[in-house]
Amino acid sequence: MQEEITVSDLLENLTNLILNEKNKETKKKLREQHAELSISLQKIAEENIKSDNKEYELALNKLEVANKKIQMAMERSEKIENTIVSISEVLEVIRSIA
Repeated sequence: MQEEITVSDLLENLTNLILNEKNKETKKKLREQHAELSISLQKIAEENIKSDNKEYELALNKLEVANKKIQMAMERSEKIENTIVSISEVLEVIRSIA
């Protein structure tokens, strides 16, 4: 059984990516995404979003993809730009449910 990826997991991995990133502009963009994800996580927790809706399922799928891209970016086998796009997709879905 596969472990469910959460926004918390994504935030932790994103933090590690930020700490390892050397490019200042990229680091700034990643920090902005981290801040927005943190706020969204708080909203989701406060509103007790039901886990049986389609947007929630979509968010989980996008979280998993983004998390994998973050891990690949840390290994330098994925471009940071692709990771930023993937995180943006997560944020879009989270905004729709938060």
